[in-house]
Amino acid sequence: MADDYSANTATTGRVTVGGSSTGQIEVAGDIDLFAITLSAGLRYKFNLRSGTLGPLSDPEFGLYDSTLFDLAYSDNAPGQGNNAEVVYTASYSGVHYLAAGGVGALTGSYVMSAALFPPGPSFYTVSAAAAALNEGFTGRLANATFTVARTGDTSDRATVNWQVTSSQASAGDFFGSVLPSGVLSFAANELAKTIVVAVQGDIAVESDEAFSVVIALPSPPPTGASISTGSASTVIRNDDFPDDFAGSAATTGGVAIGSSVAEPRIIVSSRPRACSRRSVKTWPRSRSAASWASSMAMKARSSCTTGMASAVHSFQRALAGSMRSSPVIRATRSTPLIAQTRS
Repeated sequence: MADDYSANTATTGRVTVGGSSTGQIEVAGDIDLFAITLSAGLRYKFNLRSGTLGPLSDPEFGLYDSTLFDLAYSDNAPGQGNNAEVVYTASYSGVHYLAAGGVGALTGSYVMSAALFPPGPSFYTVSAAAAALNEGFTGRLANATFTVARTGDTSDRATVNWQVTSSQASAGDFFGSVLPSGVLSFAANELAKTIVVAVQGDIAVESDEAFSVVIALPSPPPTGASISTGSASTVIRNDDFPDDFAGSAATTGGVAIGSSVAEPRIIVSSRPRACSRRSVKTWPRSRSAASWASSMAMKARSSCTTGMASAVHSFQRALAGSMRSSPVIRATRSTPLIAQTRS
């Protein structure tokens, strides 16, 4: 394998302040040099860490002047594991050289980066991908997505804390029945991270519920870092309707001979894959019947049995025939709705 960067001043390797470069230690004892221009009196932080593909498990770093005189060295920096890190104040303006190598006979890929220390100002914002999402049925999860972005000086690593807050939604509205929270870890020069909040579906008839993702910097906050937009919100839309008639002999529903029920209804499962309970979904007059039946068919396929889906298709066929076949369509089941006994 050819050497990617030479170990002399003729090297083609370059690193800019606030940037990074990748390389490979191909054989034991290989040294790669990167040229960088520094300014006298300014303080810099140099980092050499393992790469992602065939990583160099224990990198070592060297800083040299324009004549390759040794200025600084690092192997295992405090708090960096086997990675190397050096903070250095330049004594002259001009070209310096950064060296990458592997401890002993180690080989592998690495990432070399350089940044001002402390870094310049950086700013963090959070935004929601959508203003609202439908809650869904019991046993189904709906994902709300948020993006945390940073601008300004992004040359250093950083962490941001986040948590879900709400005065309307409770822990039970989220996966695991806890209010989600976490920590985002930004790599050097990484600009954005994604947060996915899993909303737990149910069949409870309730109001729409707003919740927010709030971000905060660690304590103490990094020098120059600040929050520009610290909160973003979305709404969990209720998509459940109350049951107008009971599924037992205590029902208040009734139909006189020669008359019909006022609105078509379809009974849908309250439990995925097991239609042991039910809730009633009513065709809202604000939507076309065909559109409503189509959306109900999609929900049936994802939340109940084949019989459930076929019942919705029967409803769609009834609509196509101007609903002459029946004013009320019920989901078919492999077992009766009401268990009957024989003497």
